[in-house]
Amino acid sequence: MKDGRTGDDHCNPDITQYSIGCDDSTDILKCKCDSPYTWNYDKEICDYKISCKTDLMKDGKTGDEHCKPEYTKYSIGCDDSTGVLLCKCVSPYSWDYEKEICSYKISCKTNKMKDGKTGDEHCRPEITKYSKGCDDSTGVLKCKCDSPYIWDYDKEICAISHQLSCDKDLIKTVIGKKYCNSDKYIKHFTGQCLVNTDTNQLECKCVKGFDWNKQLSTCDYHQLNCKRDLIKEVIGDTYCNTDKYNKHFTGECVVSDDKKELECKCDTGFEWNKAISGCEVHEWDCKKDLIKTIIGVEYCKKDKETKHFTGECVVSKDKIHLECKCDRLFEWNKETLACDKPK
Repeated sequence: MKDGRTGDDHCNPDITQYSIGCDDSTDILKCKCDSPYTWNYDKEICDYKISCKTDLMKDGKTGDEHCKPEYTKYSIGCDDSTGVLLCKCVSPYSWDYEKEICSYKISCKTNKMKDGKTGDEHCRPEITKYSKGCDDSTGVLKCKCDSPYIWDYDKEICAISHQLSCDKDLIKTVIGKKYCNSDKYIKHFTGQCLVNTDTNQLECKCVKGFDWNKQLSTCDYHQLNCKRDLIKEVIGDTYCNTDKYNKHFTGECVVSDDKKELECKCDTGFEWNKAISGCEVHEWDCKKDLIKTIIGVEYCKKDKETKHFTGECVVSKDKIHLECKCDRLFEWNKETLACDKPK
C-alpha cells in the first residue's frame, strides 16, 4: 500500500480502523470495511459514506423520508452520490442546501436557452462565438462575452457593440487608416487598414511574407507551418508525402533555411530545387562537399599513406556521395569511409 505495508498488514483493524481484512479479488488492492464504512482508494482508509437510508436532514428525518414529494414539494427522491445529502428536484427547481427545499432559481446547469440547450451548453465558445461561459448571477440567463463583444438578449449571441471603422476607430492610439500608412515600408504594411471580423479588431494588411501580430500591432515574418501552408497548391505535409519514392522525398516537410518557404527533405544524393519544388540529383563537388565533417579533397589527402588513399577525391558511381580513390589492392568502404582490403 502507499504506507509501504503489505495489504494484509495495512488492513489489520489495529492499523486501519473499521477494516475487516484485505481484498485482492480485483486489480486494485483494498481493505474490506465494516458497514456503513466504505473503502477510500485515495486515502486508503475505511471512510464513512453518506447514505439516504441512514443519514439525517436538519429536520431529523432520513434523506429518503425528507425527499418524499409529499413532504418536500417538487422533490423526486434523495441523492447521496456527491457525498452531501440532497433531494433531486423537478426542473426548473434546484436544491437549496441552506433551507433544504426545492427552490426555483435560474441555473446555468439546468435552465435552457431558446435553442433548447442549457446555459452551460449554449455558452460554450464552440457553440456561441466569443462566449467565455454562462452567467446566472443576475437572475437572467446569459453568456459572458469576450471584450469588446456584449450579450444580445434577443438573439442570444455575443454581438459587437458597434461597427468598427478604419476612419474612426484606433489601432493602439492612432486612427486605423493613419496607423497603417505610417512608416509602412519599414513596418511591412501595404498601407491598407481592414476590419478582422474574427477578432473584431482593426489591423493593417501586411506585404507578402509577413503576418499581422495583434499583440504587437505590427507585421511579423510569416511563421510557416507544414500542416497549414502550401508547397505549390498543396499543404506541405501532404505534398512531401505524395509519391515520395518516385520524387526522392523522405516524406518530411521543413521550413527553408531563409525562413521564407516550405520544402521537402530529399533522399541521400538529392537536394531541393525551389524553382521546380522538387528533389534533384545533388551535383557533388570535392572542393565544397564533405566526407564525414571534412571537405572531400582535404579528407582524401590527409594521412593518405597510412589510409591507403591516392589523394584523389571522386563522386561515387551511384552519384550519391563522395569517396576517396584507393591504392592498388584496396577498395573504398562506404560504411567506414576508408580504404579496406577486399574480402
